[in-house]
Amino acid sequence: MFNNENFSESSIEKSIVEHCRSLSSLNIGLITLYKSAYDIVSSKQIVYEGDAKKYDNFKDKNVSYCFDLLVKPEQKDSLYIIMQQKLQQSLPVKARIEMRDTDVYVLKLKEDGKITLPSSKLTALTYGFSGTGFEGQGATLADFANVYLSNEFPLPVLDETGLTGRHDIKTNVEMRTKEGILKSIDDIGFKVEKTRRKVRIMVLYTESGPKI
Repeated sequence: MFNNENFSESSIEKSIVEHCRSLSSLNIGLITLYKSAYDIVSSKQIVYEGDAKKYDNFKDKNVSYCFDLLVKPEQKDSLYIIMQQKLQQSLPVKARIEMRDTDVYVLKLKEDGKITLPSSKLTALTYGFSGTGFEGQGATLADFANVYLSNEFPLPVLDETGLTGRHDIKTNVEMRTKEGILKSIDDIGFKVEKTRRKVRIMVLYTESGPKI
């Protein structure tokens, strides 16, 4: 089910709820829908062609949508691929993925190699973060870079720690500034460096633009 019926922003939280075989969202912008469908973690991974940029306006209820998707049990591993197909069919903006060389931050171990991360007993990620830091259980370092650091820094953050497995990760941020976040990850044994890498870029365009 897909429509752009308006809801009160004060009463409906903008979110995408995922279950094993389903996805559901209320009053959410199409840019956010596409970011979820294609696993885009940073706004710096989005390029607009033509007049697609005008749809990047979360305050405009005319470009807010409700989206519900339920797939068959045998299709659960293709949930996000099917979501991509439905969005491409239904929305006025289309998307394609390209690999491009761009500025990024990379997450690395500090030179002393000392980290303070306990191994996790969980096999799936649960997490939350705010201005005071990140707290996650069952988190890989890629999860930490994607869902938290890429949200806090102005560039995508890639995990290049070389660490595998799942950990319980907690940071304490005294002040939500770049320096404060850098100190919080330094405290648990990591650093970030700015460099360039080939990353996935989502190109958004309208019907009059180039086709996939």
